Amino acid sequence: MFESNIRSLCSLWPGFRREIADKYAPHPAVRIIPTETGESALSLEGRFLSTRRDPVREAERIIEARFPAAPDIAVFLHFGLGYELEAFFRRYPDTPVILLEPDIPLFMTALDARDFSTLFRKKGLVLLLDTPPSSLATVLNDRCNDTVELFPIKSIARLHPDYLEALNEWFHRFQSRREINRNTLKRFGRVWVRNLLSNLQVLAEAVPLGELEGILDGRPCLVLAAGPSLDTLSDHIHELRKRMALVAVDTSAAWCRQRDIQPDFLVVVDPQYWNTRHLDPVDREQILVSESSTHPAVFRRITGPRFFCSSLFPLGSFLEKDLNIHGKLGAGGSVSTTAWDLARFLGAGKVFCAGLDLGYPDNRTHYSGSLFEELSHIWSCRANPSMTQHFRYIRDGSPLTTESNSGEPVLSDRRLSLYRWWFENRMSEPGSPATFTLSRKGVLIRGMEHAGPLELLKLPEIREELDTLLPGRDYRRLPGDIDTSAIILKGLTELDTSLMEMEILCRRALGILDNPAGSSSELLAALGTLDTEIMANPAKDIAGFLLDAEPEAQEDPFVASRKVYTSILDSVLYHREHLQRARGMISTGP
Repeated sequence: MFESNIRSLCSLWPGFRREIADKYAPHPAVRIIPTETGESALSLEGRFLSTRRDPVREAERIIEARFPAAPDIAVFLHFGLGYELEAFFRRYPDTPVILLEPDIPLFMTALDARDFSTLFRKKGLVLLLDTPPSSLATVLNDRCNDTVELFPIKSIARLHPDYLEALNEWFHRFQSRREINRNTLKRFGRVWVRNLLSNLQVLAEAVPLGELEGILDGRPCLVLAAGPSLDTLSDHIHELRKRMALVAVDTSAAWCRQRDIQPDFLVVVDPQYWNTRHLDPVDREQILVSESSTHPAVFRRITGPRFFCSSLFPLGSFLEKDLNIHGKLGAGGSVSTTAWDLARFLGAGKVFCAGLDLGYPDNRTHYSGSLFEELSHIWSCRANPSMTQHFRYIRDGSPLTTESNSGEPVLSDRRLSLYRWWFENRMSEPGSPATFTLSRKGVLIRGMEHAGPLELLKLPEIREELDTLLPGRDYRRLPGDIDTSAIILKGLTELDTSLMEMEILCRRALGILDNPAGSSSELLAALGTLDTEIMANPAKDIAGFLLDAEPEAQEDPFVASRKVYTSILDSVLYHREHLQRARGMISTGP
């Protein structure tokens, strides 16, 4: 049985024998005990780690109580003897499951107790064995909008309290990020859609970021964020530009202009108008890295080459699929996270970060002369002085105190802590470039060591090489026979047809709810048929992007259904309204 389970695991994870089975033996102190129903139970020094009566029924009861509805993803801590995992798959066979197992000797013991060949063949099962809790980030990094439920097998988790505590802390951060993402979607979802459909002509002319993948080939890169410590680099930035590629975010672009520095890449991905005002003093001819939902004013202000990364949104992905827009950048909620991921994507051997404070050293929020600081003075008056605005900015972020790179306490906040968590997770991933921060007073980011500017000045000068390698200001999409505008117009037409079909289905469903005819089971059957057609519609993800209906627990199913159909219909009508306008623009030009 043990070898049979090993072979099944090797089919799921080809390296299992080499990476796990050859390194670990079964737990020497754990015994396999038969139960009253003929199943098996685990015992450690006389203490049972699972019920010794009817473990199958007990697992069914636990899963039924813990998971009254299917989450998008379930995370199991510890395998035990697999009863709970099997019960979950019987109840929710199509739900992905991630298994975290830090106790490999106990897992190896389980392989000698029962036949798991059917369980290990489950398509949705992901094994994370002998890994830290942060390894979950590898799987969940791009799924922060999904509902994720954590289920520890408590009898075993008690044996590893430090691991459980670290996992709970990690999971709390993940849930906080998910909540922020949900609130951000509610606030900006329609803005993203409107921006994207206003940027179609720009999208047709953009260069895929994928053309630049690995272009630095191990050369260093300096990322310029907009924290207060950026000012400490003023005396060195011209010399540093000779030694590494420069990636600036939109909020630090004015700082570069004030010092007559031309960054190699300017990263702008914000959908809001006011964020475009950071670019007011900036030279128009910049090499821009952006994406299709950025505010349209950015593309009117910056006229240089535009490299687009892949869209994170369903509508953008739909329109880009035939344009060969490729090159995905991670989104951690801040333009600084995108800028760091750009440096990684470009193939930087080492990444140095300036102005990445993720806190408020010396109670400052940004570098001197930033737009934030200037606006506080412009709006200052007797009843609302700039210091009051400054205080509110910090207070409204839920401030907290944490450790800085110098070992001293520094003020930060909840939002910035999530960015720190994003960086720490990325630092721990295989293949991430060595990353250093130049901010001594900034928040400590584990995996990102501190380096002083004077250390960087010892690097060799490579500006001539960089100017040869990197795209120039006259770089444009390579000419070809592909009519990108026609491709976009065709995609808009197909999408509008699908959305129109979905509109008809939603109106039909609402008609059934408004004028019910028949029994409840007949109504539910009719709605179920319409649900199947909606889920088969090619535009379902696009319409669902703006879905904000949240039925309450124990709510009447017909009331909940009305909320959902109304929300889908509202999203469809919003998309169709802006699609019609976009089709006119792409046909006649802006």
